[in-house]
Amino acid sequence: MPRGRTSEVLYKGRTADFRVFVNSLEILDEWRNDPCVPLTDVVPTLDVFLPYCKGLQQRHSISTLEDEFGTRDETECILKILRDGKYQSN
Repeated sequence: MPRGRTSEVLYKGRTADFRVFVNSLEILDEWRNDPCVPLTDVVPTLDVFLPYCKGLQQRHSISTLEDEFGTRDETECILKILRDGKYQSN
């Protein structure tokens, strides 16, 4: 899990919101323009999180991901979130 100053991409789903941490806006933009950039350069962890709740960082359940994205593959969900979500810096 990232420490210190974090950046994230927030995706507003039909029934829930989803967060993915990113290393920086610059590398995210580079990846969006060139999907050959390795995903591991863009994200520090291959996890999808719930929005902050009382300072806790909780992962989304596989069933929630499947309901929203139509797949249990967390990497596919992350790709969709990175493509269609909005960047936020904390």
